[in-house]
Amino acid sequence: MNRETKSLESELLNSKIPLKLAFNDRHNNPNIVSLWFNYSNDKLQCVTHRSAWVLKCLHYNNKVGFELSTNSAPYRGIRGRGKTSVAPLGESGLLRQLIVKYLDTENCDLARWLLNRSKDERIISIDIDHLSSWDYSERMSDIS
Repeated sequence: MNRETKSLESELLNSKIPLKLAFNDRHNNPNIVSLWFNYSNDKLQCVTHRSAWVLKCLHYNNKVGFELSTNSAPYRGIRGRGKTSVAPLGESGLLRQLIVKYLDTENCDLARWLLNRSKDERIISIDIDHLSSWDYSERMSDIS
């Protein structure tokens, strides 16, 4: 594993920025959704409700693009593409991990609401085919 790959993996493991997932619907129209994600075992994993529109689209075409990027200068990020698979959340614990990662607590209304409907949640796993990054920190060093 080279230095760049280790840096990308570190960013994927530690980032609290939602993943932007790009996909096509059954009419081949492009779409983007933002999802909480976890990175583990060379895969990205997101959780969404079984009735979510994104799941219907992934049923027709499991190829996706994704981006994880900052919204303020200096701009940097990771983008890639891969193939998805979908499975029931079950007892995986992934939803709790995401809640703690993004909300820092399970003791809030949103966390309780999500956990109460966990039986209807699905895991979107993304097998990464390609990964790249950019970082404009050096060329934007004079921007605060």
